[in-house]
Amino acid sequence: MGNTNYIIVKTELGKERAVLGEIMNLPKVEAHLCEGLYDIFAKVETADLNELSDIMKYKIGSIRGVVSARSLIAQTDDHGALVGQTKDGKGGFSYRHPSLE
Repeated sequence: MGNTNYIIVKTELGKERAVLGEIMNLPKVEAHLCEGLYDIFAKVETADLNELSDIMKYKIGSIRGVVSARSLIAQTDDHGALVGQTKDGKGGFSYRHPSLE
């Protein structure tokens, strides 16, 4: 059974559409431009949290123009159905461009 995850991405100014195009080329990913603190909102299905970590570090983290990305892991019940509440802030993976450290 897989995991449903959401990823929010902040890009360099003017790079939103280029980054969106790269993210939409990733398998099992659906993504949209959004307004606010983040520029892109994506949904990705993964087999497990290791796959999510790899996507964050090696796929999204390597796209030119990505400043930061944060994953939000959807909770599921024992049958894999999404639960209508969020985790207490623990879990998830982050990517922050090394130049911002």
